[in-house]
Amino acid sequence: MSNVVPLMPKTHRGRKEELGFFVRVGHNDHRVVLDLLANGERGLFGVVVAAQHANRHSELISDARDRGLDVILDPKTQEMATPGGFTSSLSGLPWADDDFHRLSAFTGGQGRERVESVVRYAVEGGFTQLIGPTHLLNGPNDAWLRTDVQSMGWAKDALNAADVKMPLIYSLALPIAVLRDRTMRQALMPAILDVPCDAIWLKIENFGDDSSGEKTAAYLEACRDFHAAGVPLVADYVGGLPGLATLAFG
Repeated sequence: MSNVVPLMPKTHRGRKEELGFFVRVGHNDHRVVLDLLANGERGLFGVVVAAQHANRHSELISDARDRGLDVILDPKTQEMATPGGFTSSLSGLPWADDDFHRLSAFTGGQGRERVESVVRYAVEGGFTQLIGPTHLLNGPNDAWLRTDVQSMGWAKDALNAADVKMPLIYSLALPIAVLRDRTMRQALMPAILDVPCDAIWLKIENFGDDSSGEKTAAYLEACRDFHAAGVPLVADYVGGLPGLATLAFG
């Protein structure tokens, strides 16, 4: 009988901690999400709104806040710095210009001003959380890494200066080939541990709802390393069976 584990009575079990679920709201999705909320949807923790859609989704932002949901601003800095990613809709944002893809755009006084404009946009727009202005990295030696860490620091400073208690999210965007390489992951860790943030959102290139079991296992293994940061992890843009697997393994 040594291998038998008696089940605890329900009254003695600890309270089950809920797992957060966030929805990214597309260009025309605000009406659908508003209808879901109006009809009593209780499965959402919050919504993520792209910066260029903030005005279009103003009713959803207000309604979600009234219901106690998180409303998270994505400044779209990752997309804007990629080839072909700087679209006309993004060009109207206060922190956007033709030099956005250059490292110099996020360094020195000009870089700090750019980051501060993102923070102002989040505060004035009624958002409750902010995804920091980060970029897609190609590995631990990518020059954007340290620049992004500095930008996250400026964002935190701007929130503190405004006396705004808004959680700051570090969006770590990597190719799956980097994530699954333990040596490269370990090389990333010192910089990541320096990031002032309240959560890390893993946004992994070539990993999504149609990924293989082997990729999912590698993803879960990597999450163990990132837990060293001591803040919540969120699997960004992950659904399907890989999404269920990440939930099953906590």
